[in-house]
Amino acid sequence: MTNTKQKWKNRESGIELLRLISMFLIVVSHMIMSLCYASGYIPDSSYVLPIYNVTFNWRIITLVVLRHSGNLGTTIFFICSAWFLISREKLDKKKWLQLFLDNWVISVLIFLTVLLINGGEIVMDASNSLSPFLYSNNWFITCYLIFLVVAPLLNMIIRSLSRKSLFRIVLFLSSIMITMGFVLQRDILASPLIAWFVIYFVIAYIKLYDQKAVSRTCVGVIAFFIGFACILGTVLFSEFQARSAGSSQISVLNWNTDCNPFIILMAFGLFILFRRLSCRNMVINYLASLTLFVYLIHENIIIRACYRPIIWQKVYENWGYSFILLKLMILSLGVFLVSILLSIFYDQTIRRVVIKVGERLYDLGRRIYLEIEKRAISE
Repeated sequence: MTNTKQKWKNRESGIELLRLISMFLIVVSHMIMSLCYASGYIPDSSYVLPIYNVTFNWRIITLVVLRHSGNLGTTIFFICSAWFLISREKLDKKKWLQLFLDNWVISVLIFLTVLLINGGEIVMDASNSLSPFLYSNNWFITCYLIFLVVAPLLNMIIRSLSRKSLFRIVLFLSSIMITMGFVLQRDILASPLIAWFVIYFVIAYIKLYDQKAVSRTCVGVIAFFIGFACILGTVLFSEFQARSAGSSQISVLNWNTDCNPFIILMAFGLFILFRRLSCRNMVINYLASLTLFVYLIHENIIIRACYRPIIWQKVYENWGYSFILLKLMILSLGVFLVSILLSIFYDQTIRRVVIKVGERLYDLGRRIYLEIEKRAISE
């Protein structure tokens, strides 16, 4: 652990703590997803709780509000990463390759472990686990890897712009994203990657020209509560709209996108507040470095399709759904902690081998590319 301590002990822990919280929010949202959608791998779907049905039950309405925590968590995580990416001039290729390999190795390990537990019986199509990128099993990781490649190019563009030009671009992109992706709900302009591009330009403007905006506690508090109030308002509005139209289901899921300005506002508010926490804690910093592994483990396609629903099925059969919010938090915390423990185990054992393999693959790939480049230029 000596190298790990040396690596993390001098890092500010406010933003790192927010990374951990963001991943917990994602886990909460995914646990709700396993609760309210039937799994094709579980014959009995009586455990499913239809939270999007019109209701006066405040607990169900709270679950609908909490369902937004996934988009909130991914937005927070991206903002935390983007704040540092803006200062980088080039892609850390070794780190990128390592994350790519981690994704593949964790996916294969879970597949093999489940295969062993089931006595050799394959739970689902092996191609989903053996080629996680090709089948978009984890959209968040895929988008993150894509953005890491694009970020240096965006930084070149941003630094070539004047303050006025950057402000106009921020205003234009934000208007398009909110209008098309949120108000009109056009799927083609509501993808997470597009939302991240817009947020990145906003963060760039703030970091380069208006850091005072992220240095005031009152700004963070106001942004968070306005965002939360508006999200709650959209949920209640969806309930009212559904009742007025005589519909049995609310349409709030249409508003639960990464282009939702209220989710982005909440995420910015929390980022401002946690950024002001001036402290250094090696444990928090180390655990924050494992958050992407937590995502890869708990949101693995086999886990989310087969095993997370089983948890809710067992809870429903044995205890029912009384105190559902408390049970949600306990189960989410349990999944989160187990994922962290498995992430620590992976980081301290298997990943050390993966790192060495990654370094050799990187050196080999670099030599091959330089040879190709040399021949191409010489011709």
